[in-house]
Amino acid sequence: MCKNVSSLTAEEFRLNQNYPNPFNPTTKIRYDLPNSDFVNIDIYDIKVFKVKSFINTNQGTGQRVVTWDASQRV
Repeated sequence: MCKNVSSLTAEEFRLNQNYPNPFNPTTKIRYDLPNSDFVNIDIYDIKVFKVKSFINTNQGTGQRVVTWDASQRV
């Protein structure tokens, strides 16, 4: 499940540390977009295999949060 929240204007691009870390089974990934742009988030395991791909779309400026549920592997 992915949930986006956009509220405040970002001054620079920033990808923040996920929280909580370590997590079980969900974690939140926060990022800031200073300009509208295409966003693609991919999750890889320790062996560099892609586990999940989401948020493949254009997004407007703002501070955002996505919640990743690792128990729902595809």
